[in-house]
Amino acid sequence: MTEQRLTDELLFYWNRLRGGKIFPSEDQVDAQEIQEIWANCFLVKIESGNFRYELLGESIIEAYADNKIGENVIEDQLYPESPGIVNKFMEVVRTQEPVYYEGVFINKDNLDIKFRKVLLPLGSGDEVQHILGGMRWKSMDLYSL
Repeated sequence: MTEQRLTDELLFYWNRLRGGKIFPSEDQVDAQEIQEIWANCFLVKIESGNFRYELLGESIIEAYADNKIGENVIEDQLYPESPGIVNKFMEVVRTQEPVYYEGVFINKDNLDIKFRKVLLPLGSGDEVQHILGGMRWKSMDLYSL
C-alpha cells in the first residue's frame, strides 16, 4: 500500500461517514470497514484541552516503539516530531477539517522514522471530540550509517 493510498482511503471513508455533516462522530467508525488500513490508524480523545490516545494500531505502536494507549499526549514526553503533533491536533480542532502533514522523528529505539499522516475530526454538532488519524512510515537505523 502506498502512503498516498492510506490517506486517500481514510479520507474517503471519513467523507462517506459524515454525509452532509461537518464531520462524523466517533461511534460511527467501524474498524471492520477499514480493516485493511486499521493497523495504521489511531484515535485521540479530546477532553478539557488535553489529547489522549484511545487507540493505536499495531503499526503505530511499532513506529513509536512504545504503546501510549490511555496516556495524554504531552509534546516533550512524546518523541519530537516536526511539526509537533499537539499543534496539528489543535489545528484539527480549530479548523474542523482534515489536516495532512509529514515529517521525521526519532523513536525510543533510536530509529529515524519518516512519516505521512492524515488527521480527521470526529464529534457531535460542531464540537470536535476525537481525532481519527492514519500514518504510514518508514524507518532507518541511525547507527547503521
